Amino acid sequence: MALVVCQPIMGQKKRVSSPAKASSSSASGKYGVVLLPFEAEYFADDASTLYVMASRYDDSNILVAIDKKTGDVRQALRDRNLDDEEEMRPFVTGMGCTHDSLFLACRDYGIVRWDGKSIESSVRVVDYKAVAQAIGGNVRNILALTFSPNGRYMAALGEATYVFDREADGKLVTWTTGTDRAVVDDSGQLIAADSKAVYFLPNQHGNFIKDSFHRRLDNAASRTFEQKNGDFDQHKRGEIVFLTVDKDSVLHMAMGRRLFKMRTDGSAWETEFKLNMAPNTTLDRFVSNLHNAWGQHSGEDHFMEWNKDDLGGTPTSYGQLVTDVPDVMNFDNTKPFKSYNVSRSYMDREGNVWLYTNCYRNDVVVLNPGGIVGYNALKGKFLDRRK
Repeated sequence: MALVVCQPIMGQKKRVSSPAKASSSSASGKYGVVLLPFEAEYFADDASTLYVMASRYDDSNILVAIDKKTGDVRQALRDRNLDDEEEMRPFVTGMGCTHDSLFLACRDYGIVRWDGKSIESSVRVVDYKAVAQAIGGNVRNILALTFSPNGRYMAALGEATYVFDREADGKLVTWTTGTDRAVVDDSGQLIAADSKAVYFLPNQHGNFIKDSFHRRLDNAASRTFEQKNGDFDQHKRGEIVFLTVDKDSVLHMAMGRRLFKMRTDGSAWETEFKLNMAPNTTLDRFVSNLHNAWGQHSGEDHFMEWNKDDLGGTPTSYGQLVTDVPDVMNFDNTKPFKSYNVSRSYMDREGNVWLYTNCYRNDVVVLNPGGIVGYNALKGKFLDRRK
């Protein structure tokens, strides 16, 4: 099966510094469409490459790499379905990137810093056997890796949550309840969220205790959103859908119709900006690199984009993804690609948003309010999965 990549269409409209007015029900002219031979679930990017990985339920365990400068598309890891049983490589359960490297979490093996060749030849920065001895039990599946702004600490998120010190040979410093919403700051403090609360679990500074897993997040030193922001009712607040920490140790969180911030040392929450959304609607998805942002909510024109460095302004709103890219999977392939449905979203370092649509075939749409940044030659390429 081949991977087909359609040429992105650059935005023609110049970005202005003033807030953009809400548009009508669709937007076009700034999209590229990638047709994948698998269901995409994981995204990660470093300075040069964007990585897309198959669903955890896809036994092929495909990983695709897209070069940001050239637009070249290639399969980064060999397909496990095509491997000889005696040479079956470890199954990748999650991934994450620093500025210059891709890290892969591999079941029953460990976490490796990928060398661009194979898992076996890559440096293993965390050995699961050593972790299992430290915690007195098996390492649970890791679904994502995230890093402190200074790159020292790595948080592994999944069925359990682990924090490793990369400057101490991958030493385990914290582990606790599983979560898919967590970040780690430059001190090694784990900051995690469920739908309504944010929890702070400080770095134990070498005093790791084997029963720390039993200190569940809801029993940790926590600062719940309800305690600090009791002036809204539950309906308007919605659920926490975004959490990130910047290099200045400021925590940012999207919830309901607002973006909040606070310092990670425990100051009070502040409203960073309030979203101009219809009454009785709250955010379902939100991604941002703190310069660009994209969101989805339950209203009529439920997609929203913010121009770069204008996150306090009014976003452009639209009700469906309408592109100038031909829909090659349609019976009439002269018609443009359209989609109302987004299953997963990811924003890369340049501010491009990658959306897995999962309509009637497997599509990833890339968009940006000011036009697609990078990926200059992303067009008409084919990938042979057997190679």
